[in-house]
Amino acid sequence: GAEASILVQHPQAEAIVARAVAEVARLEGVFSLYRDSSLTQLNRAGRLEAPPFELLECLALCGRLHAATGGRFDPTVQPLWALYAEKFSAGAAPGEADIAAVLPVVGWDGVAFDSAAVSLRPGAGLTLNGVAQGWIADRIALMLRDQGLVDVLVNMGEMRALEGRSW
Repeated sequence: GAEASILVQHPQAEAIVARAVAEVARLEGVFSLYRDSSLTQLNRAGRLEAPPFELLECLALCGRLHAATGGRFDPTVQPLWALYAEKFSAGAAPGEADIAAVLPVVGWDGVAFDSAAVSLRPGAGLTLNGVAQGWIADRIALMLRDQGLVDVLVNMGEMRALEGRSW
């Protein structure tokens, strides 16, 4: 749902950007909360067998961020976010009882992952909105760098610039 753009100065810019856009679409199939993605399948079932490497890499980053922030960064807030969205869309804030009912499923300690599977505690859900856009911007920028580009600005809701040009 975020605005996205890729600015490239290169004679084959159109083809290069088309490859980058295809990669973004593929990664949306991993991270999107709004499409049938690996993340939505995980949230729906509470377990995802043979998770994509990109999801595992992003979850490892989330674990490091969770530790570095003393738990303040926690992607397991998705059920709490959903509660707030539901209640506010109906015209009222969630009550203390509503929040208390959801809080037991929130917490990074309820996430387990390895190359075989990702699992969540029952009723839990993840949002990777706090990291996935930046992770994708970094991934696309590195993909473009590997194709020899240096004057690049990638905007996936989070920005990444490659050396060589002041934007």
